[in-house]
Amino acid sequence: MAPTKDKTKKTEPKKKAKPKTKPKVKASENKVLDLDIEILDPKQKLTLRKRTMIDALESTFGIVTKACEIAKITRAAHYKWLQEDPDYKAAYDDVREMQLDMCEGELFRKIQEGSTPEILFYLKCRGKKRGYVEKQEQEIKVVYDSKRDDIAVDPDDWGLE
Repeated sequence: MAPTKDKTKKTEPKKKAKPKTKPKVKASENKVLDLDIEILDPKQKLTLRKRTMIDALESTFGIVTKACEIAKITRAAHYKWLQEDPDYKAAYDDVREMQLDMCEGELFRKIQEGSTPEILFYLKCRGKKRGYVEKQEQEIKVVYDSKRDDIAVDPDDWGLE
């Protein structure tokens, strides 16, 4: 009797195809890019020109005039983008939040060093419920005129002399 061959085929598991993705392009890698093409950004989809403006705002600590000079755009274009492009506005708001975080960090550093003006500033801003406020008291006298059935305010009765 002749040996028989096993006719069952061994099948290998199929490999999963990798999803096709667009390559990420950095402006610094290719200087020939058109300024109006869209690039992929993990946070926002912005044109290269808008991303350049956001980067300029970060580097100038949010000074719009200086950032516009760096990005080579007009201030009007920046403000138009803020009104019309929610992604641009979100990126701009992120820059503003970053600035606040930096300032708060510096404020807290000064407070930890024991700097009295910074301590007082913080208490006046954040300690209002505990009475750390500067108040201006004003006294206003209101005279009711029953004949007119309305309120008449006489500046002579205010006592502001």
